[in-house]
Amino acid sequence: MFIAGLRLTLISGSLLYQGMFAFMALLYFKFSWLNDLQKESNEGGFTIRVTKYIITGFKVFLFSEIMIFFSCFWAFIHFLLLTNTLVLMNFPPKGVVALRAIGIPLANVCILVYSSLPLQAALLWIKKGVKSRTLECMGQVIACGVLFLYLQLKEYTSAFFTISDSMYGSAFYCTTGLHGLHVTIGTLSFIILWFLIYYDHMYKELHLSLKLWAWYWHMVDIIWILLYFVF
Repeated sequence: MFIAGLRLTLISGSLLYQGMFAFMALLYFKFSWLNDLQKESNEGGFTIRVTKYIITGFKVFLFSEIMIFFSCFWAFIHFLLLTNTLVLMNFPPKGVVALRAIGIPLANVCILVYSSLPLQAALLWIKKGVKSRTLECMGQVIACGVLFLYLQLKEYTSAFFTISDSMYGSAFYCTTGLHGLHVTIGTLSFIILWFLIYYDHMYKELHLSLKLWAWYWHMVDIIWILLYFVF
């Protein structure tokens, strides 16, 4: 038992370090990419053809993200389809107390849905070249992202089940955790864009960047609404 527990601990620690390394690598490549975008913009490297390639590439990226979440949803639904009627009548499984629908989950739905409004306003103001209004609207989006992550962490600490408590716990923490990671990435992206606008880097490509990340944020919003109704 001791050896088995030690082995499990080592495996868990290894997965944690791998996850941290992957996240740091993601941040490194993200900042490197943004740096290249700024250099190319200042040098006039953005042409209509390059812009179309960027939009197409980002659409492919969003599609791949949707497929990742689809696989998580399908794993959970597939489990439900394989279970018998008795299990379905007593789902979540015995001993697992599901979270209340009215509470933090509903509050997070309202936060993300509301964040889409100032985000669309920011797109409008940056297109008109109004710096102060753009920063104000983006500040609201960033605040919504930070508040969402805080409430999500609070929800994890108050939950009465863990990731090892049946298929329900595994699916819940993996899917919502993956979504939280996407909210973190989106929030960090908006923070970077906020500083670029603040320091007067309001070149036309920045409007494109904000537009693409707005698509990403709307995708995150829709996925959370689906998560709310599934779990």
